Amino acid sequence: MGIPVVEPTSPAPAAPRTTKAKAKGPGRAQAAFQRGLAALTQWVEREGADRPVPRGAVVEVAVDGETEPVPVKLGVWISNTKSRKDRLDTDQLTALATPGMDRAGPVADTEAAPAPAVQDPPLAAPTKPPVREHC
Repeated sequence: MGIPVVEPTSPAPAAPRTTKAKAKGPGRAQAAFQRGLAALTQWVEREGADRPVPRGAVVEVAVDGETEPVPVKLGVWISNTKSRKDRLDTDQLTALATPGMDRAGPVADTEAAPAPAVQDPPLAAPTKPPVREHC
């Protein structure tokens, strides 16, 4: 037919991904943890360590680089931290275990030996009930 065939050009190779977040500083999750920890610190200073944090509690925290305080939903942060404490690293668990801030539960001590099992005293031999004869 006389229509010239045009070969499609191959796309340019994709640029390799870079990890800018690690080079600049802590990741988003770590920054969120630090905001929550700062909010918890403010709560303990203001309300005391013995007062529980209600789920709806919101604390405003000053964050580096922000002109205004950032609201942190402290009650939700504590709930999430408790439910995800198996995913926290050692530094985060240590920060939560400081006096007055153990709201996320106790730090799991993997090096502690299990407590010895307590054995019950042996039971006396069971006695048979008297045999009743029917007449």
